[in-house]
Amino acid sequence: MIRNWRWFVFGAVILLLGWGIWSLNSAKNDYQSQEVSMTAQLAKLHEQNISLQNELDSLKNPQNLINILKSQTNYVQQGEKLIIITTPNSTSTATSSASSSQ
Repeated sequence: MIRNWRWFVFGAVILLLGWGIWSLNSAKNDYQSQEVSMTAQLAKLHEQNISLQNELDSLKNPQNLINILKSQTNYVQQGEKLIIITTPNSTSTATSSASSSQ
């Protein structure tokens, strides 16, 4: 009878150890997949950071700021003329020039 209890306890210990090892292996696999995902996300953020840094460096140059302003709006510097070309369906055209208000 004592011998049967030993086998029962031994079997229970083996089952608990097996379950513990399986749980640890499952957690390790989850962490490894998270590591792969985060590594990819980190690489993407690093590329984005480089791109934003290059854009920031470009914007430090005043001429680049003026070029961006001109491309996105109808900004005209003193002495320049702006000609707006419209489609044939439109009935009017507009021109603008910058002048000093001094």
